[in-house]
Amino acid sequence: MNLDFLCQMQNSSGHSFRAVDTFEFTAPSAGPLHWRYDTKAKVTPSHRTVSAGLFGFAREPEPPYLPPLWIPCNNPEGNLYFACNSNPRFITEQYMYTAQSQQQILHWALVFAETVREQGIVLAPSVEVYLEPNEDGEFCRYYLADHVARVIFWLEPVSTEEVGLQPAISDEHLRHALEELYWNHVEYFPSHETIGLDLRLDELSGVLVQCLADRLTSETSTFPFTEQQCNSFIQVVRNCREIGTAAPARTRWSIARLWAIVCNHRFMTHYAQEHARLSRDQSILDISPVYPSRLFSLSSHVLFKIPEMYNVSFENLWADSVVYQNEWREFIPRCREEWILSTVLSFAVLICNLLILTSPHGTCLLSGLSVAFSVAAVAAGTILLTRHQRSSSWTAAMAADYLVDARKERSGFHLVSCLFSLPRGLLLWALATFSIQVPFMFSDMTGNFILASIGSALLIGLMIWLGRWLWRRCSSFLQGWTIFGLRSVTLEDSLLV
Repeated sequence: MNLDFLCQMQNSSGHSFRAVDTFEFTAPSAGPLHWRYDTKAKVTPSHRTVSAGLFGFAREPEPPYLPPLWIPCNNPEGNLYFACNSNPRFITEQYMYTAQSQQQILHWALVFAETVREQGIVLAPSVEVYLEPNEDGEFCRYYLADHVARVIFWLEPVSTEEVGLQPAISDEHLRHALEELYWNHVEYFPSHETIGLDLRLDELSGVLVQCLADRLTSETSTFPFTEQQCNSFIQVVRNCREIGTAAPARTRWSIARLWAIVCNHRFMTHYAQEHARLSRDQSILDISPVYPSRLFSLSSHVLFKIPEMYNVSFENLWADSVVYQNEWREFIPRCREEWILSTVLSFAVLICNLLILTSPHGTCLLSGLSVAFSVAAVAAGTILLTRHQRSSSWTAAMAADYLVDARKERSGFHLVSCLFSLPRGLLLWALATFSIQVPFMFSDMTGNFILASIGSALLIGLMIWLGRWLWRRCSSFLQGWTIFGLRSVTLEDSLLV
């Protein structure tokens, strides 16, 4: 640890050293929705004067001053960060072109170096330190990343809950989460010189090939990629291998993002643990099951047990609180197709009942019930279609937020399963009450109950055939359109993030 050099850097900048300071540990985000994408900072563009020959025959403007060994680096996405080629290396996203940021970063780098020296810790050359002081510089968040061990760590014991990590069952299991954060670090800061960084392209290629084979041969693969995505990712790795050192920052960024997803998958499936998840609908966590209540059992029987089927689907989507984006994006379009068809058929039944009500041979009670069921089915279908108009394009995180809100502690997915079942269940009740009144109507018209029954059976059979024909026609038509005349988002329209 070059403590004397850090002191010299701070003294040369004219800033004093405070004797008593403390660190506050933190961790980078474990997923693609890192805090950097939610920044609230605003800028105000304004007109400027373009000086003669700017960036042409004239010399470029003098770069802003940076302390010795500090260099600016650009993430391929465009984010600016700064790295110090000291031992260990320091990384920060503080805007080092301002005097206040320089003062804070140099001060906390010195505090870190002093802390490591006092504790007798020897850091490997492959270790680099991320620093993030707060606005007034009173405390500093930090973590260390080791390019050889491929993990991030801290100088003191920390709880997974305190640094935003999910619970783990062993140190080996926890390592997958720490390695995911390491690859997040490489993705966010890929442009400076490093020691010991190995992208492990051969291993990543093998993982993706195995992922492709598993998706092709299994309906319940735990891999979060589709077959098309696997092929695309394999091609990305091949392109990175061909590019080599021609674009090292972009190659690191691309491979690190893929490795972060792989490590997250390994953590969620308990890879290499005593009890690994081998199927995406398999539950391996010790969670108390939710038993059907009497109210749910009654509601399910009233709705022809459709809620039970939806409840099974929701439980499979949310097995051990793990959501697969592509499975969600396949589930919601199927629900929407059912709601649209149920709404259309319910409206047709409603029209038939209104026509019967105008006939002197109709049964007011049964027609009234059928009308009520039809109207309720149309209303339920319309509300659900409006609520889930864009749900098929949700990311896994958005789907998880919805399922967390939908799942109740005592009843699980019983309520949302009943709600999803209303359009079809109410349609069946509308058809049932409509079908019951048909024989009586024909009997009143012909005076012959047997002939009326035969005619009713033929009419009901015709309705069933018409319903099946409409189902086939609507299924192909609704693949790209909604009842609002807008194109729906399907699985092929967006990739897993």
